[in-house]
Amino acid sequence: MNKNGKNISDNSIINQGRRLGELMEELVKCCQDKTVIQSERFGLNVSELKTIMLFKDEKYLTVKGISRRLSVAKSRVTKILNGMIKKGLLQRRFDPVDKRVKLFSLTPKGRKILRDIDGFTSNINTRILLRMDPVQRKALIGGLTILSSCIEEVKNEILKSKQC
Repeated sequence: MNKNGKNISDNSIINQGRRLGELMEELVKCCQDKTVIQSERFGLNVSELKTIMLFKDEKYLTVKGISRRLSVAKSRVTKILNGMIKKGLLQRRFDPVDKRVKLFSLTPKGRKILRDIDGFTSNINTRILLRMDPVQRKALIGGLTILSSCIEEVKNEILKSKQC
């Protein structure tokens, strides 16, 4: 039984779970394809694109923080960042509190590219939504909001059970 008292051995929910997995895999593939298209459009490799996107809500990032968020080794992040510095997208400075820590931030050129990427992404999302009628759009946004919340709950349950 799940937390709502439903029997999870029911074949229909098992089949729906499989279909959910298939659809999520298709969405991930579409997102990966979009990432490749964006990287080509903006003259960045995929690693650089993912790195620049990390600055959307951050003024400064460290190698350690970028490494953790991209799930790659710090040595790989250093190579990515050095390439982005050479392209004029990033700048490096020392943390005023701890001189051992290097802080990275976008240059004006990097911020412009980030804005352009955001605009491109927003345009894609709008074009997708315009292919649906308003009722479908509302249902999609509502359903994805619920899905996101449920995924977060299950993730937290799994993480919590690992700690025991």
